[in-house]
Amino acid sequence: MTDRAMISLFAVWLIAAEPQAVSQVTLTRVDSLDRIYPDRTAPTAADDTPISIARGSAAAFQFAATSPRDLSCHITPGPIQRADGAPLTARIRTCRLLPVHVEGNTQGSLKNRPGGAVPEGWMKSLVRAAPFDTMEVLVETDEIELTAGRCHAMLLDVEVAADALPGLYQGSFELRSGQECVSVPFSLEVHKTVLATSYKLHSVHWFWPMPENLTSAEPPAWWSQRHWELICNSGRQLQRFGDDTVLTPLNHTLLTMLAETDAKLAAEITDSLIPSATEYSTDPAAYHAARRRVLAALDKAPGN
Repeated sequence: MTDRAMISLFAVWLIAAEPQAVSQVTLTRVDSLDRIYPDRTAPTAADDTPISIARGSAAAFQFAATSPRDLSCHITPGPIQRADGAPLTARIRTCRLLPVHVEGNTQGSLKNRPGGAVPEGWMKSLVRAAPFDTMEVLVETDEIELTAGRCHAMLLDVEVAADALPGLYQGSFELRSGQECVSVPFSLEVHKTVLATSYKLHSVHWFWPMPENLTSAEPPAWWSQRHWELICNSGRQLQRFGDDTVLTPLNHTLLTMLAETDAKLAAEITDSLIPSATEYSTDPAAYHAARRRVLAALDKAPGN
């Protein structure tokens, strides 16, 4: 049975609290490389070909949901198992995606002024004309609020254990609200290959630690406990996506001014920030030691 047929089958019995009310939630599987926009219908994955994955690695399945009315839903991944009933040994995460606002299209190297003219012929290579919102930020959760008429995005992340049994696995992704349920299937082929836990090549990511870059809530004070927690969270996410080396530029106003007046002290602070945020996330002692070094150095700054 195809994704579309499964969706139609479930849609007819999505019964609300009163018998005559039907939620008609539309849930589709979207290719993990496709973008989802809140104001557009998401493209359905082209086919049902299982995702091939080695043991010790992760597979991501993206889903989109729309509803004609506001609805609170619980995200529930169904069992993932082989035809013989053997369950997949894996860590399962469910996330909803938050939108990021794109103000302007690129107009050349380091040029993306909102409303600026895009060079002739470029638009055919861009995803869409700005301004627009695109679903981008992952928030780990098992709940989602569907807003009527808007397209919402979710992600199912399956981290397959190194000792998982090889084979073809079938699973389902479900949204539930009270007694209502809508579901779409997915599948993955787990191969015998086991990925190494360490790599010869290192992936580098430039990480900008400004508090306003790390949260959609009220930004915390620089180098506060909450700021360091957000840095560690970002480090964990970058590490999960393969960035095992994180470079942190010295761009805080106080530190920039300090670098102009006390190069030695600025070097001490820079050294404190050189260890990657991923190191802090896996070694609490290193995290607290680095934080103490930074705060101690800032205490010595002129005016403190």
